[in-house]
Amino acid sequence: GIGRPSTYAAIMNKIQSRDYTIKEQQALKPTELGKVICQMLEENFAPIMDVTFTAQMEDQLEQVAEDNKNWKELIRDFWRDFSPLVEKAEKEAVVPKVLTELNCPKCGQKLQKIWARNKYFYGCSNYPDCDFTAPIEALDFNKADYDPCFNWEQPCPVCASATTLRHGRFGPFLGCSHYPECKGIINIPKKGETTYKAEDMPSCPAQGCDGKITARKSRFGKTFFSCSNYPDCDVIGNTLDELPQKYADHPKTPYVKKSRKKGKPATKGKTKGKTKKAKTSTQSAHPLSPELADVLGIKEASRPEATKKLWEYIKEHHLQDPKNKRLIVPDAKLAKVLGTKQPVDMMKLAGLLSKHFLPSKE
Repeated sequence: GIGRPSTYAAIMNKIQSRDYTIKEQQALKPTELGKVICQMLEENFAPIMDVTFTAQMEDQLEQVAEDNKNWKELIRDFWRDFSPLVEKAEKEAVVPKVLTELNCPKCGQKLQKIWARNKYFYGCSNYPDCDFTAPIEALDFNKADYDPCFNWEQPCPVCASATTLRHGRFGPFLGCSHYPECKGIINIPKKGETTYKAEDMPSCPAQGCDGKITARKSRFGKTFFSCSNYPDCDVIGNTLDELPQKYADHPKTPYVKKSRKKGKPATKGKTKGKTKKAKTSTQSAHPLSPELADVLGIKEASRPEATKKLWEYIKEHHLQDPKNKRLIVPDAKLAKVLGTKQPVDMMKLAGLLSKHFLPSKE
């Protein structure tokens, strides 16, 4: 699993923003950096990465919640074992070189994958006698993996100069041969992806701009459209159809990166004091089904209140599997609520309880 329901979104955003994964066709794919991070953690922090560590920690945290264990002692014991691992990793942790079956095109010796600057590259195993190096993408690249109709000889969309095949963090692309004077690029679509020919793309709708709209890809693999004069022109959109209306009467304007606001400004005319929120449907009390009422000992409850009382019932009757605290082993009463006598994952409890909240009587 990935954390808890309350932390799913934050974790998913973090592993993408740090380039541990990349999104491709609605699926997350680990990057080389992500694979290396996992390898480093497993090799240098084996006790923490062991699945039994999580189970043991959950047991200890439950003891803290029940006032059967001092939380300061728990943290102290954890840090006593964890601190030496950190100190050792800082001194000794390295990403090992990986010998491959590829032959060096310069001397014929085997190539090896070497990690540097958050990515692998190929280097000759005969170094320093042979100094051959190459990006991983350069030797692994295969045109057959990309759109067969793609024009590999098309000119730069900015200055019309010739383009050359380059490899970036998000894959191969055609870059202007006059780089860095010209930064024009053309994305190379994979098989099955929608293609956008440069000659078919519309002109930039911004007034005074001579650029053309180009298809680009975000760091998460999503296609968007922007002006070929970026960053001198800030025209950008998710679809081609929205651009003319979105930038009607819009002058050519350089792109300015938005600064992240640390806090929301106070709303004009409102006091700074906290205002009470109206109760939501999940906070208001509902009549309970006879089965759930029998377990909780009450006839009405809000969802949070019912969940709290259910956990009190589970702990009072020792219904958690001692080997796996995530599993709830229902007794006769609880089995009527959950609809099964088989162990149930704790994460499914909320869904199974939903049908036991009856409509409120008006």
